[in-house]
Amino acid sequence: MKELIFVCKIHSPHIMYVNSLLDSYEGIGVIRTVDEKSGDVVFYTTSDTEQELRGFLESLDLEIGLKILEVRQQNSLEAG
Repeated sequence: MKELIFVCKIHSPHIMYVNSLLDSYEGIGVIRTVDEKSGDVVFYTTSDTEQELRGFLESLDLEIGLKILEVRQQNSLEAG
């Protein structure tokens, strides 16, 4: 399974709103604030839920101006 990291920019007053909204989607991803003042955030998800998170983020672009700056991919460590 791959872990994906969506690096995004958002207006800082909207960070808590996005966090609360994401919580209601249970399981599609986790948000972490990198720099609250500049609005730098990252979203973590897996390859299984990538499309759901991408759709969520794209809808937020239209609603509040969230921008996806980069998507990073890395291998997840799996218990074996």
